[in-house]
Amino acid sequence: MSLSLIKEKEKNDPRNFQIYKTISNDIFNRNYYNNRACIFVYCNDNNIYIVYGVKSLDLECYDVIKEKKFIIMKKLHRDSFDSCRQFYDKDRNRNLILTSSFDEHVKVINFKKQESEIIIDLNLESRIILIINTAILINNKILVPFSNIESGIIELYNMNSVKTGKIEQYGFILGLSWYYWKKIKKYFIIVANLEGIFAYKEDDLTLYKKFIPKFQDKKEFNGFDEGHIIEKNNALILIIPCFYYGFLFFWDFVNGCLINKISLDSGLSDICIWDNNYIFASLNKGIDYNFILINTKYNKIEKKFIEKDEKSRLCGIKVLRSGTKHNFLITFNMNGKLNLYKIKKQKKLVKSIYMLIIWIIIIFSMLYILRNIFKYKIIGNNIY
Repeated sequence: MSLSLIKEKEKNDPRNFQIYKTISNDIFNRNYYNNRACIFVYCNDNNIYIVYGVKSLDLECYDVIKEKKFIIMKKLHRDSFDSCRQFYDKDRNRNLILTSSFDEHVKVINFKKQESEIIIDLNLESRIILIINTAILINNKILVPFSNIESGIIELYNMNSVKTGKIEQYGFILGLSWYYWKKIKKYFIIVANLEGIFAYKEDDLTLYKKFIPKFQDKKEFNGFDEGHIIEKNNALILIIPCFYYGFLFFWDFVNGCLINKISLDSGLSDICIWDNNYIFASLNKGIDYNFILINTKYNKIEKKFIEKDEKSRLCGIKVLRSGTKHNFLITFNMNGKLNLYKIKKQKKLVKSIYMLIIWIIIIFSMLYILRNIFKYKIIGNNIY
C-alpha cells in the first residue's frame, strides 16, 4: 500500500461526524430559508468563524477555535435578519459578509473581527413581494431577487450601489447561486424557482439553459432549492434538490440532459457539497431523521441522523472544509438553534491495517528466508 493512498484514507471522512457545539438559541426563525448563518476561514488569521444575525438586531460572531462569541456590529438592521452569507474577495484578500433584512436593506460588511465596517448599503423599495434572502455577490456584482408567484426580477448592482442591469424571469424565485466555469473563464447565475433551474450568463445576462425536471404526478407547486455544480469525470454536473418532492436530480450542465436522480423519503430544504461523491442534505419534513449523507457514487443514503431534543425542522445545512483546521458541518434549525458538528479523521484503523500488512510481509519474508536456509542446510548435509 503506497504512502499516498494511506494519506488519502486518513483525510476527513464525512461519515465520521459528531455534535460539537450548540452555538445560539436566538437566531431569527421568521423565515424558512437556508442562508441564515455562514461559516468560513478568515483570511487574516486562518481561524474559523460563524456569523449570524440575532433577535437584538446585532450581527454576532462565534470563534470556533476559541469557542466564544462576540458582537461584530450592533443594531445592523431595523428589522429581522433574513439571511447572512459570506463571500471571499480574492482581489483585495478580504472576507465580505452580505446580510439582508425585512427592513428592505441589503448590506455588505468588510469582516475584520473587531473593526468590521459597512461598505455597501442598498435601500430597496418593495415593488412586489421582496425576497432578498438569496442575495449574492458574484464577480463584484450584488444580485438581489424580487419575486411573487407570477413573476420574478433579479437586479444587479455594482460595488458603488449603482444598478447596472436586471434579469426578468417568470415564477417565484426560491434560490440564487453562481458558478465559475474555469475552462471558458465565465460566470453563471443559477436561479431556482417553482418550475426548475435556469442558468444565465453573467456577462450579458442571457439565458444559457433551462433544467426542468418532470413528474408523473404533477402537483400545483414543485419548488426547487439552490442548484450546485460539481466537476466530475471531466464533466460539469448540476445538482438540483427538490423542496416538495423527495428527489435529487443530476443534470449534464453542458448538454442539458438528465443524468440521474435519487429518490428520498422527503423533500430537501437545503444541500451542501462535501466532494464529488458525498452530499449532506437537510429534510423539510418532520420524519424519523432530519438530515442525511448521500453517496452519489452508489446512489444511496450513506447515513441518517436526527438531532436530539429537536422537534422543529431544519431549514439549512452547510459544510466547511479546511486544510489546516478541523472540518465542520453546521445545521440551521427552525427553533433558532445553530448546531455545529465536527468531522474527524479515521486514523487509527487505517494505520492499524497498514501496520498489519507490513508485519504480515515481514513474517512471511522471515519464514521464506528460514525455509530456504533450512533447505540448503539439509542439501549440504546430504552431499557430505
